[in-house]
Amino acid sequence: HFMQITMEVMARDQAVINSVREHLAVIRNNLILLFSGAKYEEVTTREGKEQMLADGLAEIQKVMTEVTGEAGVEAVYFTSLVIQ
Repeated sequence: HFMQITMEVMARDQAVINSVREHLAVIRNNLILLFSGAKYEEVTTREGKEQMLADGLAEIQKVMTEVTGEAGVEAVYFTSLVIQ
């Protein structure tokens, strides 16, 4: 199976957005590691997709906390999702 994801983060502080951009390589790496173990049967359901968003947000907040001391990011949204 194949999965391609594009996500956007939401934060109210421009400094947080700048930090996300600055640490995008680490965030992408961690999200790839997180989602590479996803099961097709789970990610094709609405609940599975919502869980992916929750897991992705937690991973991004973990990275941001490690590098800036604050989670900062409030939400994550799919802007594109292809599952075949």
